[in-house]
Amino acid sequence: MSVRSSVLERLRANERETKKSLIMDVFIALAEEEKSFARISLGEIANAVGISTTTIYQYFQNKDDLLVETFLRELHNIDEFITEKLESEKNPSVQSVIWGSIDYLLDHESSHQVLNYFMLQGNMTPEIMDRIAKMPLSFLDIVSDAFVDAGLNKGKRFISHIFLSVVLGGLMAFKSFGYGTADEIRSHLPELTQFAIHSFFGGRKAK
Repeated sequence: MSVRSSVLERLRANERETKKSLIMDVFIALAEEEKSFARISLGEIANAVGISTTTIYQYFQNKDDLLVETFLRELHNIDEFITEKLESEKNPSVQSVIWGSIDYLLDHESSHQVLNYFMLQGNMTPEIMDRIAKMPLSFLDIVSDAFVDAGLNKGKRFISHIFLSVVLGGLMAFKSFGYGTADEIRSHLPELTQFAIHSFFGGRKAK
């Protein structure tokens, strides 16, 4: 392959990823306005992006595929944030992972909404869980190791589902009791962390 062909191929690949990411970003933005992913049509997304609905099918099989890809991307973003946050820790703890997860979700309402849709609204499937289990997510590895150390070796797929559900459920509980702003919830991070750890491990010791 010539240098010119190689460069053009990379540019096309980058352009494709940029357009795909834009579609997901617009999907999330529209869902924030509507407060529901279910109400958003591919036609609305296409109009907002400035493309045809047919073009969306070049990137996603259907709306469900778009939702899943958006969900997995948000998991990857959370992992990148937490990994960077924990770089200074030699042995990151479950508590640090929970704090990092909550910190990220408080600043990224769109991510919070996407995760809620799958984890707390009954839209998770075994196929999606399998894809999560195959993703290289450092923050889930830390939680998985803590489970093993506590004698709760249930597998990464099970752990990822429980972990995300507990963190999201804790955030929803605090919001329900009137702690509506990010700063108010952050002031109660110790309690929220203890709630999550207790939900995970009960009387067992977590690192």
